[in-house]
Amino acid sequence: MNNSLYFRKDNRSEEVFASNIYDYTQRESIYGECLRIEFENRMKVKVTLSENGIDNSGNLIENNLNNHNVDKKYIIGDEEELIEIKTAPEFLDSFYSFKVFSIKKACEQNAKVALTKCKEYFIFGKESLEWMLENLPHKIYSGFSPNDIAVRIYKDQINYLINKKLVIHKYWCEDSMKNIEKYKFLLTREKQRI
Repeated sequence: MNNSLYFRKDNRSEEVFASNIYDYTQRESIYGECLRIEFENRMKVKVTLSENGIDNSGNLIENNLNNHNVDKKYIIGDEEELIEIKTAPEFLDSFYSFKVFSIKKACEQNAKVALTKCKEYFIFGKESLEWMLENLPHKIYSGFSPNDIAVRIYKDQINYLINKKLVIHKYWCEDSMKNIEKYKFLLTREKQRI
C-alpha cells in the first residue's frame, strides 16, 4: 500500500480530504461508543474503550503513516477485543465495499471489523474476513476509494455468513440509539467529493 498523503487523498482537494477525515473520525468515535454501550448492555459486564489507531483526533496527519493499527480497543470484562470501525452510507443496503489492505491488517491483529449504520451493525470476525479475502474479487470499484483494491460483499453473501455464525448482525439497543439520534446529522451527512 502506498502511504503517501497524495495517494490517500486520491482526487480530492486537501481541504475536502481533511474535512472527510474529520467527519469519518467523528463517526467512528460515535459508533465506537455505541458499540461499548452495546457490549455492556448485552454482556452485562463493564466495558472500557480506548483508542488504538494512528490518530483519532480527526486532524490531517502527514507523518507516521505506517501505523496500521485498528481503530478501537475494548476491554470486555477481562478480555481485550480489537475492532476496526467502518461506516456505511445509509442509502446502501444491497452491498458493502471494504479495502483489502484494511481487512488484511485486521486479520493480522486478530481484530474484528464492525460495519455500522444508524439502525444496525454487523461484526465480521476473522473467519468471515478471511472468507471475504478468499472468495470475493479484489479490484478497484467505481465510486469507492479510487486508489485502493477492495472487495465488495453483497447482502446474500452477508446473510450466508450470518447463517454460518461468522458475522453478527444486531439492531442497536435503546441506549445506543439515543446516542445515534444525538449525532444523526453528522452520521448521515454525505461525503464531500471535490
